[in-house]
Amino acid sequence: MLGAVDARAEALGGSEPSIVMFRARFAIAPAPGEAPAGGEQLGLDLQVRALSFGWGRGALRHRIEVSAIEAPEWGDPEQQFFHFGRYDLAWRGDGLALRGGVRALSLWSGELRVATPVVGVQLAPFPRAQLEVELELSGLFAASLRDTRPSARRDVAVEVRAAWPADARTRGELRLRARDYTIAPDPDEMEVERRIRDVTLTAGVGLALAARDRMRAVPGFLGLALRATDGAGTAALVVAELAIGVD
Repeated sequence: MLGAVDARAEALGGSEPSIVMFRARFAIAPAPGEAPAGGEQLGLDLQVRALSFGWGRGALRHRIEVSAIEAPEWGDPEQQFFHFGRYDLAWRGDGLALRGGVRALSLWSGELRVATPVVGVQLAPFPRAQLEVELELSGLFAASLRDTRPSARRDVAVEVRAAWPADARTRGELRLRARDYTIAPDPDEMEVERRIRDVTLTAGVGLALAARDRMRAVPGFLGLALRATDGAGTAALVVAELAIGVD
């Protein structure tokens, strides 16, 4: 069966082995007139996570993710961030899960970084509700191939997700994601440091293309978002997400 996982268990880290082949999020909006290619075009904010494995027993759950991509503006090569090899360990209590993880390698706008952390918390504050907060600290790393100093105050992303009813085939979802990314100039080229600071609020419907009661198979999401970007104003986006997995 494709993507069969109990939604309530999924919110708290799950208890059965699971495999997600990929999870892709596409957010599309008209590109600004000063975009590199100019004229009428679409701006694509892309996030993809490919091939993750989860397993656990008792209060602990493990997860390995092979790769992930984030591109706030897909047509701009400097705004493409790749991550390879991620391990997460989650502890689950009654209605609560705490998670800590590390990405083995990150290619941050062409800069290779080693061991960047990710932390998160998942809650079930009341029956059939799901709340998740995740903090990505891509600016905090063990080593870099450039002369970049690690800092917990740069290259940070925070995402908050709420869903109700979390165990239903169709559910309402509200998401908030804030990013503060710095694109450092290449030492070998005459470039100026760039900064990406934006906040995106998304509201929509999470659904399953095929499902049983209390199961979410091939979960998807359709919604609308508003993204406020420092120096570029506010844009409306159409958001679509698809995930395919097996258990």
